[in-house]
Amino acid sequence: MNTQRENEISLREDRPLPSLEQLETDCRQSALFAWSQRQEKCPEPPQIIYLCPTNVCNHRCCTCGYGSMRRGRKSDGTPQRGYMPLDLFRKIVSELPRGFRRLYLQKTGESLLHPRIMEMMRLLKEMRPEFERAMHTNASVLTPDLAYAMLESLTFVSLSIFAFDAPSYRLAHGADHFRRVMNNITMFHEAWRRAKNPPKVYFDVVRNVHNAHLSDETIFRILQERFPSFNVGIHFPYNFQGFTKDYDNRIFSSIDPARMPTCIHPWDMMTILWDGMLGYCVGDPLEAANLGDLRRQTPMEAWNGPAYREFRRLLAEKEFVTLRERGIHCGSCNWNFALKSQVMNTMCMHRRHESPVPKDPATGHLFRAKDLLRSGLSSYAMGDLAEALKSTAFAEIVAQDPVLRKKAGWWKARVLDILAMRKDIEYWEDLLGREGLSLESVHVSRYFVAPEQMHATGGQHFQTETGTLVKRDWF
Repeated sequence: MNTQRENEISLREDRPLPSLEQLETDCRQSALFAWSQRQEKCPEPPQIIYLCPTNVCNHRCCTCGYGSMRRGRKSDGTPQRGYMPLDLFRKIVSELPRGFRRLYLQKTGESLLHPRIMEMMRLLKEMRPEFERAMHTNASVLTPDLAYAMLESLTFVSLSIFAFDAPSYRLAHGADHFRRVMNNITMFHEAWRRAKNPPKVYFDVVRNVHNAHLSDETIFRILQERFPSFNVGIHFPYNFQGFTKDYDNRIFSSIDPARMPTCIHPWDMMTILWDGMLGYCVGDPLEAANLGDLRRQTPMEAWNGPAYREFRRLLAEKEFVTLRERGIHCGSCNWNFALKSQVMNTMCMHRRHESPVPKDPATGHLFRAKDLLRSGLSSYAMGDLAEALKSTAFAEIVAQDPVLRKKAGWWKARVLDILAMRKDIEYWEDLLGREGLSLESVHVSRYFVAPEQMHATGGQHFQTETGTLVKRDWF
């Protein structure tokens, strides 16, 4: 663990827990509570925001649903694809709520194609320096000037590469850019090593037919030999809600809709399209269903506006047919079974970084029921369900005050509500197994961490020959 992270945790451990009343209020207003109770309104701001500079892209990747995205013009004559005006970008950024943790300057397009992307990156850092600022790029148009702006303005960069020789790359990416991309990344790697406080950098490798013959370890070695300072992430392909070629969607024709998982993203993530419209998901392949208009609304007005609240209601009630009729294809999305839409990490991101660290009741530091319940609620707010269940159950057992005992039991039941969201896990495993898949293969991303960036990740570490493999637990 790096010194900065150790200091952050030490400060949180020394900070006293809020009062019981304040903790109850915080938990009731959290995205975790709203999601598990299937509430239409989410008082807490989104933890992650995707702000799209452009939906124009110069690649046609086999792992992406870009080919299905809107094109041409709307009925009113406005274009379906384009570039966000700088004035609109400035308005949206200035109105973003406090309390969210990370902003991705991207969606489905190639952000570096925006003619004013360097200004956008610098404006974002200048206006909202407290947020993590991330970008995903295929690096095909990366120049020294763009590289400098990224290193200066961003805290996280992800580089897309799905194949490792020119012929395979051309098939996987739909563009003959392999040598250009390798040269651009070499330039970026050298600039990163010279930078004083560079961002965390990962290669994002999506599994597909053009790299299926390579093991995870082989992919890591290929990239580490040329770019030893960059991490490598490898994961199962997202099916863009049924609009990609590389994923067989048989599970969606056999699963009982009532037993589908309830995705967390409508309660913890906001997607802003290039024209200021509010999309329903970063994985939306069509960009045809809008839940707000940030040219006329603030982000938080749209976040809990009528359209977004109706979307959450229909999703919680598993009304996938109605959603599809409205251009929302959640019912055929494999993120429902993936790490990204089932973990507490993003939903509780802000509180995990900011909240005091509760003491473990098993250590003997806590004996009073009220303190146990405060510890349990703090754990709930950070998405640590095992600790929340232990502390609330312990508080219910030892409480002498019947009011406090009832309160502890009520919060224990709320923790169990969250765990019950996964009651069909063996059913999902069985359906995926019929396709030769597993929850393990779909849920878990593997991260090989370069020694120079060891501080960039959390999770459980497994030593490999040339780096560290981090396997993120989806629970």
